[in-house]
Amino acid sequence: MTEGYKNFISNLEELRQDVALFRKVVLHSHSPDSHDYGKSILNTTSDTVYKDEVQYQEALDSIDVNVLAITDHMKCGLACRIGQSGSICILPGMEVNLLLPPPLGTNKLHLLVVFPQGCSSEKINKVIPPGLPDENDRDGHEVIEQDLNTFAKNVHECGSICIAAHIDSSNGIRKTFRQLGEDGVVFFAEDEKLTSEQERQISAQYKDWLLQSGIDAIEVSKVTDISHYRWISESKGRKVSVAAILIGDAHRIEEINIPERTNYIKMASIGFSDLQRALEFPLTRIRFHNDVPDTPCPRILGVEIIGVEGKGFFDSLQLAFSDNLSCLIGQEVRGNLR
Repeated sequence: MTEGYKNFISNLEELRQDVALFRKVVLHSHSPDSHDYGKSILNTTSDTVYKDEVQYQEALDSIDVNVLAITDHMKCGLACRIGQSGSICILPGMEVNLLLPPPLGTNKLHLLVVFPQGCSSEKINKVIPPGLPDENDRDGHEVIEQDLNTFAKNVHECGSICIAAHIDSSNGIRKTFRQLGEDGVVFFAEDEKLTSEQERQISAQYKDWLLQSGIDAIEVSKVTDISHYRWISESKGRKVSVAAILIGDAHRIEEINIPERTNYIKMASIGFSDLQRALEFPLTRIRFHNDVPDTPCPRILGVEIIGVEGKGFFDSLQLAFSDNLSCLIGQEVRGNLR
């Protein structure tokens, strides 16, 4: 192998660090800061529960994900203290309880707020309105009484994303939403009956209410449910949609590694910014265990173009290719791309 080729391969490996790839992401997990941590919701068999903060952080090194959001019930202190865990990007956050005004006032929503890595607990706690106890005095059952638009706006102003947690699970909102064509979405509780008037009110209001609320994503339990929640609507002259992702809700370390609860999100740089961008383009940047593209083999890792000075488009150029899709667009000449 020639020296020039060795240098090209070395440069290519460095360039590929900036190539967008599908990364393993879990955006809903709990730590010993949550009152129900250790209580397996998935009937996992492990007897090991890391309730000590140091042991918990050490155990995180064993999980196979690239990005993990720690979202404890109404608390964020431990997530902020951990910061980075080995090669895993830790996003601090919180799972909050939100009580909506009528006609949805009987429905307590669980919402995830996820912040950039390294964010302080002081900043995260700005999403909690005045009147609630300080974090050290909370037990995780506190409720924020606020409409969703106001809450989501405040979350975004604080630099966070807002996700409706486990919307079709008995452990979360305890409601089921189903798309009914252009007539909207019927919103009903599995354990109660709605009057026809209640159903009419909610069906007429819910779909646009959610799409215009500022929610960045919703969690669902199964891949097969994703298509039911890919809503698109018109708002202020533009199309609005909400990304659907798989539920995490891990209450033990081993529950973080479950493939059926892992999202594959396309990122060039592993972290909050690329996550935020991916949620805006879910059809192309979010995949799941059953449809994440396989890495082709053999494949072209990149290309080097060595030009003659003063001739051609490039004097010298090295490009790294994505394992999934690379698109080369030439310069515009007389209104055409070449």
